[in-house]
Amino acid sequence: LIDAARIDGAGELKIYFRIALPLSGAGLVVLGVISFVNSWNEFLWARIALSSTERLTATVGLASLVGMYRVEYGMLMAGASLLIIPVIILFVIGRDLFVEGILRGAVKG
Repeated sequence: LIDAARIDGAGELKIYFRIALPLSGAGLVVLGVISFVNSWNEFLWARIALSSTERLTATVGLASLVGMYRVEYGMLMAGASLLIIPVIILFVIGRDLFVEGILRGAVKG
């Protein structure tokens, strides 16, 4: 596709924005979803770096519900259910863009 665009007289920026970027959109969406989930679920660095309880991340806050001798299962499951909602929304949005990017590179015309 890039060679065909060069033969048609397209410049490098036009090739990048009209051909390469739309075809790599699926990969960029997957990279964005994975990066978001990785930072959303960050536990170790937040546990080490943050000392005040007001600034703890949600995963560290959930871990604080697990005690030495007692576990608050109701609160733990409610918190986990609330924490998964943004990840599910991002996945649903990213799924449509991912499928669109795959189809854009596979369909002629």
